[in-house]
Amino acid sequence: MTRGRLRGHAISTEAVGRPLRRFIRELEAAGLGRVDFVVFGHTHVPGLAADEEGRVVVNAGSWVEERGLPSCTFVRIRGGEVELAQWSGGSEVTLARRPL
Repeated sequence: MTRGRLRGHAISTEAVGRPLRRFIRELEAAGLGRVDFVVFGHTHVPGLAADEEGRVVVNAGSWVEERGLPSCTFVRIRGGEVELAQWSGGSEVTLARRPL
């Protein structure tokens, strides 16, 4: 996937969705079996969703300022769940949570 085209786009956009689907197909075709969970980041737009085939897809976003506001988003995977959270004012805030 080319990073320049993906920066600033959410998971739900075709700018991310199309190359991501192509990348997953290539991994599966390489003999890795079905890919059920994908974690990526640095497109500066955090998100957590399931695609049309039930795969859980999470974008960690970034840990830099965006338009003067701190993003500070991160992914935590534990206990059969994936969580998208943000570090804000000395504590973390859960933005989204989904079972795996």
